[in-house]
Amino acid sequence: YMPLGQEAPSFFVAPNPVSDYLLINPGEGFSQNNFNGSEGFLARLFNASGIEVKQLTLNDLDLHVIDCQDLPAGTYTLQITQGSFVETRQIIKL
Repeated sequence: YMPLGQEAPSFFVAPNPVSDYLLINPGEGFSQNNFNGSEGFLARLFNASGIEVKQLTLNDLDLHVIDCQDLPAGTYTLQITQGSFVETRQIIKL
């Protein structure tokens, strides 16, 4: 539930397109309380066939990095989840 006029929190993801390292940072809507007492958020990267190729646990407000250097060029889906929270982004790998 989000009060009217308030946007749901979202993650900052850059650069997109990516060639080497994908940076993920919790946006302004998050506080450390979102991470306390939980397993954190799970970031999963899927290839165009729906196969998971990378996974990372986001367990604090710090900047997190996914190394994409070993991935072939193409379109990927980044999904960040925790409980009922789901954020999905399309990522282009050069």
